Amino acid sequence: MDYDAVVTSIDHLQGVFGPYSNWPPKNLTIQKDSTDLLWHENEFLQRSSFTYTVLTPDEAKAVGCVYIFPCEKKDYDAMIILWARSSVLQYGTDELLYETTKDWIEKEWPFNKVAYPGREIQWNDWKNFK
Repeated sequence: MDYDAVVTSIDHLQGVFGPYSNWPPKNLTIQKDSTDLLWHENEFLQRSSFTYTVLTPDEAKAVGCVYIFPCEKKDYDAMIILWARSSVLQYGTDELLYETTKDWIEKEWPFNKVAYPGREIQWNDWKNFK
């Protein structure tokens, strides 16, 4: 499910992680995607960062992901990047996922200040943030 969501959204996703990221590569293989998913699972188990796959209500299709990373920038507890697959953008899914994630983080996570680079902070500004 993740692989399908990613490879059908490559052009859209190449901007989500900022202009300095080349993820996902145009030649992404299912094996590389599986390796990435195992890496995320390991991070989750170590409680060092958290990745959530967003599914349709029937859990038949991945529609996006939410990544919660620790943040080394001054004054921020966490950095969150999220995306919705290209095929659902026309329905406002990206905006809904963003607003839902912000609400969930505010209510359920112990952070004082969260950064949403590429959304609330422009990538160039984020890169230069101390």
